[in-house]
Amino acid sequence: MVQFVKTILLLTVLLFVSACTQTETVEQIDDGTTEKKERDHHDVDIQEETLLTVEDILTRSLTEFQSIESLSSNKKVVQDIQLPNEDPLSTTTSLYAEMTQTPLTMYQKRVSTIPTMGDFVTDIYLVDEGVYFKDGLEDGWFTYPEDVAEELIAYEETTARPQEQQLELMSKYTDQLTYEETETHYVISFMGTSDVLTAFSLELNHLMLDELANELEEFMMMADINKLEYTVFIEKETFLQTEWNMSLQLELPLEEESITREINASEHLDHFNEITEIIVPLEVIQNAKEFNLHLSEFEELKQFDISHTHNDDPLTFY
Repeated sequence: MVQFVKTILLLTVLLFVSACTQTETVEQIDDGTTEKKERDHHDVDIQEETLLTVEDILTRSLTEFQSIESLSSNKKVVQDIQLPNEDPLSTTTSLYAEMTQTPLTMYQKRVSTIPTMGDFVTDIYLVDEGVYFKDGLEDGWFTYPEDVAEELIAYEETTARPQEQQLELMSKYTDQLTYEETETHYVISFMGTSDVLTAFSLELNHLMLDELANELEEFMMMADINKLEYTVFIEKETFLQTEWNMSLQLELPLEEESITREINASEHLDHFNEITEIIVPLEVIQNAKEFNLHLSEFEELKQFDISHTHNDDPLTFY
């Protein structure tokens, strides 16, 4: 009897150990399967990232930008002109801007540096109540008459946002674009062939170079394009464009010499949807004098300061 009980106990122990062993094996298999699934999922993520095309990035960026209601911008444009037998002429324009889209309001500070003339500074507020401006040639703030201010604001409200135009332009030339990745950005570059270089340059010029656009277009139609480098940075996390850089070099052959122009421009965008309101200082509102503007002057102002393009024009939403 004792022997029988020992036998039963032995069998019980063996069964228990066997069960434990099987359980551990199952747990190990489960762990391995989970790890494999995680690796597979990670591999899929990598494949999805790898499969992104330039079109995918631009389309996503355009979609994301359409939800932007406010932003800030820092832009710089440097132009160097070399005339025959003359010293080089260089001008620099720096622009800081804050803007909201609904309602359309904006503050902008522009500093233009011209040799022998120094810095020319312009401050502008565009709000529902009107347009206030101050430039380096006048002492004090001015405001436009109500009817002129309303027309300026209405014009801007019907103007497409230039960043959207820029992305749409690039979407037309995807065969000429390449991109690489950094840790934080997709970096898209234009690598155009000669047959599309002029067309792309002209369109890009109107989007980027504001008051230079019309005059520069005439020059471009006569000149050779020696270089065009254009790069856009789109943030990976948000798919928002945060920066662009452009370098354009033109040469106009003369009989024995030539005129060269080089334009280097860049812009940094920030504070997306963080600006809630543009507030005009009370002292500006109280001290601003009405600026008498004849119709002919207003038409010149529209041509010079108001453009439907992405520029450093004081009345354009970036």
